[in-house]
Amino acid sequence: MKKVLLGTSALVAVGLCAGEAAAQGYAGLQGYIRNYGSLFDHGSTTANGARDIMMTSNAEFYVRGETKLNNGMIYGFRMEMEAWTQNGSTSAQGVDNVDEIWAYVKGSFGEIRFGEEDDARKLKAYSTYIGGSSLFFGVDSPDGVYALGTSTTYFNVENDTYKIIYLSPTFAGFSFAASYAPDATKGTRSFAIQADNDCDGTQSRGCNGNAYSVAADYRGKFGDTTIGVDVGYTGSEHETAGRKGVSAWRADAFMQVGGWEASIQYGKANDINGNDLDVSAMGGAIKYSMGPWSVGGFYQQGRTDVAGGGRNKINHFLVGAGYNLGGGVSLGAALSYQKRDNVTGADPTGTTFTFGIGANF
Repeated sequence: MKKVLLGTSALVAVGLCAGEAAAQGYAGLQGYIRNYGSLFDHGSTTANGARDIMMTSNAEFYVRGETKLNNGMIYGFRMEMEAWTQNGSTSAQGVDNVDEIWAYVKGSFGEIRFGEEDDARKLKAYSTYIGGSSLFFGVDSPDGVYALGTSTTYFNVENDTYKIIYLSPTFAGFSFAASYAPDATKGTRSFAIQADNDCDGTQSRGCNGNAYSVAADYRGKFGDTTIGVDVGYTGSEHETAGRKGVSAWRADAFMQVGGWEASIQYGKANDINGNDLDVSAMGGAIKYSMGPWSVGGFYQQGRTDVAGGGRNKINHFLVGAGYNLGGGVSLGAALSYQKRDNVTGADPTGTTFTFGIGANF
């Protein structure tokens, strides 16, 4: 999941370590809430009974803490709780659940994380969005709902599964990261032993194991110009006989000068649908920010290999604007146009107007 930089927080200084020489640290509660509305013109889509208006929301809260140890290193933790989630099989509101939970130790050597967290490739990824500090309208795995869905460069090989991650310090603008997850099943199996053939269908991504990820980035500032480049790879072993291991690449670059920002992203997932069928996406954005305002234009093309040859494509164009109201609250609106180019069958189009308000706390 995309990371959100929280604008405000409620932090309480506490003694986190018991004992005679207890170190002082903090514990805090943070989070976000985003509410959206979407108006659809389904155009030539073949959706049956699709509504022309939709309202939805997304919210999480985080419990986190950090303390400085006697040897100078920092220990901390973060637990992300979904305040609202959806049951994909019944389209009904689900129950509260833990999204991610991880702990870390950091010092001059960098940072080591243990727990349920994104892999190194996704942690180093960068995309441009508009909508202020607490809304993320765009075309690359964005907030909001669009008539024909979305493509993404953030492909999941394993997602939020238990892993170990190393994040290096920054050297002359360069840094790198690496992660390893022995099993792609999120959460434990009631503390049962994980097996290398436990693809039992109970988890949507429970069929990959020995997933490793490496990534690197560069950030450089030259006068008023900032440039950034990221690249990452994730590989895995598939636990189903006859299936190749799923892997994914992602790369991006951006440049910021004055209030302008331009970026480009590319991602590809290999054998994600089996039978050597890949999925990829490539796009870019340009954004301008002035005071509390931000405006932007976005484009992305997603491609999905089809059995028998050829690729289905979805082209997504979007323009949007955001306004920061202060105090971690922002407004956003976007107009989206999409067109599919399918190997066989119809080539539907769809238009969506999306608007929302979000808050970080």
